[in-house]
Amino acid sequence: MFRNLIVSALMLFTALAWAECDPDEEECPPTAAEIEAAIKAKIPFEFIKVRQVTSLKKTEIISYIAVYIAENYVSPKTVIQLNDPTNGRIVFQVRIWDESAGIFTNIKGIDATLSIDAKDGRFRLKATAVDGIRSANGVFTASINSEHGPDIKPVAYKLLGQLLNKLEVYLNKAKKDADW
Repeated sequence: MFRNLIVSALMLFTALAWAECDPDEEECPPTAAEIEAAIKAKIPFEFIKVRQVTSLKKTEIISYIAVYIAENYVSPKTVIQLNDPTNGRIVFQVRIWDESAGIFTNIKGIDATLSIDAKDGRFRLKATAVDGIRSANGVFTASINSEHGPDIKPVAYKLLGQLLNKLEVYLNKAKKDADW
C-alpha cells in the first residue's frame, strides 16, 4: 500500500511539474501514465534526445563538450571514457545531484553513463546504466530496474533534461566565446 501511495504521489508530481509542456513537442518527458505502464511492462529506461547547434561541426561539438566536462566535473580524466572527435563521439560517466531534493526526498540524484554522438550541426545525448542516489553522501544507490525504479525514473528524466539544456546553451555560446 505504501508503494502504491508513493507511485501515485510521484505520478502526480511528474504531471504537475511538466504541466506546461506541449505533448506535441519531442522534448516533453513521458507522462505519469507512460512511466507507470513502462514499469509494469518492465521496459528498460531510455533517454535519447537530439539537439541542433547549427554553427558547429562535429569535431567542435565533441571538443567543446570535453571542455564543458572539464569545467563542471572534478576530474575529467576519470569521467571521460572515450573522446573521439574525428568520429564524433564522447562517452563519460557523471553524477548529477538534484538541487531541489530535500531531506525527505527519496532520490537525491543519479549516476549515469552518457554518450554523445555528433554530426555537423547537431548532437544526440543517450543515457545508459542509470542508477539513483538514495543518500546525501552518495553511498547508497539503487538500480533503475529495481523496486526503486518508479522513484528514480522521473528524477532521471528531469536531471538529464536539465543537463541537455545546459549543454545546448554551452555549445551555442562556446563558438562565440572562442572568437574573442
